[in-house]
Amino acid sequence: MKERRRTPAGMSESHDVPLTRVAPDAQPHARPRSEEILRLLRVRLPIVVIVAALSALTAWILASRQPAVYRATAIAAVAPLVDKLPVGDQVRGVEALDRRTIVATAAALASTPETIQSGLEKTGIAKGSYVIRAIPLPNTNLLRVEVEDSDPARAATIANRVPPIVGQQTIAIFKFFDLRVVSPAVAGVQIAPRATRAAAAGVVLGLFLGTAVAWAIEKLRADATRAA
Repeated sequence: MKERRRTPAGMSESHDVPLTRVAPDAQPHARPRSEEILRLLRVRLPIVVIVAALSALTAWILASRQPAVYRATAIAAVAPLVDKLPVGDQVRGVEALDRRTIVATAAALASTPETIQSGLEKTGIAKGSYVIRAIPLPNTNLLRVEVEDSDPARAATIANRVPPIVGQQTIAIFKFFDLRVVSPAVAGVQIAPRATRAAAAGVVLGLFLGTAVAWAIEKLRADATRAA
């Protein structure tokens, strides 16, 4: 478009003045991501539910096929042999327990299979797949002896027999300290498999997978519609 204006000499002069055009929006405003997800769930909800159900069922079946594991727990105390110690040595024995070295040593002995196996075999318990752990309780002279085994009764038996075996070893090392059961173990409780927990985890995983599958299907459908 040309515009005329007068010059000082009274002559008119024309100049090209560019016009600015406002381009219309090429595309409508994008739909918020949250609305897309909600619409996707409404349209493809059956797919999400089916995938989540299959995932939960698979997790439950796999967990149920795992062998059962039971845990039994006994509480034992490290204590000086008072009847074998003079009065002065009894006080020093209590001070030694306060330094926790004896309790830590007893826990390490109880958690070492090589030091326990021979003693258990003497009591009629054959070598097996059981697991023994001894954990010192904070600010005490107590140990929590945990045994995991496929047999709940045997787990409790082993948990109750470990402290006397370790007690003999602590006497051999420290002379005047023993390990005694103060709270015996009862029949072990099942800690694995936990099929219900596995199924719950399968549901959560299945929801994510189902949403991903639904989104992929919806995207393919949209691409096919645009191509047509």
